[in-house]
Amino acid sequence: MPRLRQSLWGGELVVVWDRAAHLQPYQEDFQAIVTDLLRQRGTGGFTLWLVDGSPQQVRQRWPEKPAHAGRVSAPRPEAIAAAGAGERAC
Repeated sequence: MPRLRQSLWGGELVVVWDRAAHLQPYQEDFQAIVTDLLRQRGTGGFTLWLVDGSPQQVRQRWPEKPAHAGRVSAPRPEAIAAAGAGERAC
């Protein structure tokens, strides 16, 4: 990931965030990466997939409807972290 803010990014960025149990120790790091990407790039063309071990089994997408017309707000870090908090308790 670039350390400097880019004036020009590609049209689409898909981040696959793996929430598999063996990766739980790294979830705070993943959160920091997603937060930094959103800060640097903004939400335009940004899609986040939450998966559990396989990108073929997407558990959650953000935004839910990428083609949705109108303003789409960025997920708050707490909301993304909370999406997996219940899974850790299982």
